[in-house]
Amino acid sequence: MFYLSIVDDHDLFREMLVNYVNSTGHFKISLSTDDPCIFLNALTKENYPDLLILDLRLKEESGVNIIKAIRQKGYSFKILAFTMFHNDKIMSACISAGANGYITKNIQSEQFILALQDIIINDSILIEDEEQKYVFRKKADLLISNRGSINITKREMEFLILCAHADLTYKEIAYKLEVSPKTIDKFRDSLFKKLQVKSKTELVLYAKEHILI
Repeated sequence: MFYLSIVDDHDLFREMLVNYVNSTGHFKISLSTDDPCIFLNALTKENYPDLLILDLRLKEESGVNIIKAIRQKGYSFKILAFTMFHNDKIMSACISAGANGYITKNIQSEQFILALQDIIINDSILIEDEEQKYVFRKKADLLISNRGSINITKREMEFLILCAHADLTYKEIAYKLEVSPKTIDKFRDSLFKKLQVKSKTELVLYAKEHILI
């Protein structure tokens, strides 16, 4: 049995989600609230979750900032960002902040349960590809443990570090590095090949684990 917590300010949706998750027999909701501050203040050893399902569009605070605050406080439970709309920029920001997954609320119920299990049991990172299909990645498969064996140029490293700042677009990165967007495309494609990744989100994961620590 795994314990989940939910922070979502849509009362009806939250209640339906609680009922559905509890009915599966695989999970039990330990905390459910519309307020992240209430959630954090209510945490105890007895109700500490394996995973938090976090709505990204809360009234008082953005989900990305909440994820950052949770990680800064040292909490280690998994975090699944839950949102109405897919947005690559926000997805990258969530993963960079410390989330373990990002999904939209139109996910099929069966796939939702599988996603929860994969994140908790297999320590997977759940992201969406360009076609909004859900992609599970083993964290170890996304990251290269020995970066010294990979020939990354100085400029590629500068690009990689800026990628970790998920609020920057490729165009904005080009401006900061004083290069053309086409040069940025070359940096990106080269790193995709060298690091065996397929998206900016995976680049963010690499930078976070191996550079910005």
